[in-house]
Amino acid sequence: MSSKSSAKKTGMGIDPLAGGLFDKTEASPSESGEPQRSLKSTPKKRESQNLEPRINNLENRKQKISNEFLKDIDGSNKESIGLQVTTEINDWLDYIVKDSRRKKGRKLPKQVLIQAGIELLRAAPIEWSEIGDIEELRNKLSEVAALLNH
Repeated sequence: MSSKSSAKKTGMGIDPLAGGLFDKTEASPSESGEPQRSLKSTPKKRESQNLEPRINNLENRKQKISNEFLKDIDGSNKESIGLQVTTEINDWLDYIVKDSRRKKGRKLPKQVLIQAGIELLRAAPIEWSEIGDIEELRNKLSEVAALLNH
């Protein structure tokens, strides 16, 4: 008897997960050598702790990080993610793409702009695992924006 026939039949056909067609997978360390982060919550640090020491540490990392931005953006090592943005952000991205095409003669894709933004967030002196809600995230981003606008 094949594994397909032993699989549970659903309204949409055979359920591939019920019949054991797929084995469980174990999380593997990232290929970049970065340690995987746990989803367990971590204790919050005091709110009085500011970003100044982290900004100073960022200077030391700046050279290393600058060479890593948009690394392998043209390669095939990519994954698709579902992403929703506000209408305002989408309109801004459309404007940047169109303006880039007019001024430079070639398109700068939205996905490249979004990747660059995420890489900047990753390089920011923020301990992301310590942020518990949107309000904390707003506060941290405001602090970083204020430091950048010095």
